[in-house]
Amino acid sequence: METAPWIPNAEVADKAFHKDSRRISGHLRGIDLMLRWATEGHFKSTFLGTAHLYYCVVCNLEELIMLTDEVICITDK
Repeated sequence: METAPWIPNAEVADKAFHKDSRRISGHLRGIDLMLRWATEGHFKSTFLGTAHLYYCVVCNLEELIMLTDEVICITDK
């Protein structure tokens, strides 16, 4: 059975950990926290998406704007 693409197998995780222990441990802790929060129900009325989803939204922004009365953009720009 294959693992999800965001969860490395043991060999990949070991190599990444030895290459940059802070980065891989922080990444795995972040995944663990999000999964625990989801299990506890923190995201019941929330829509979460990956950066790829946001890219698709931006690429289709003109069409999406025509379908709504209000658009709120949150950005660092």
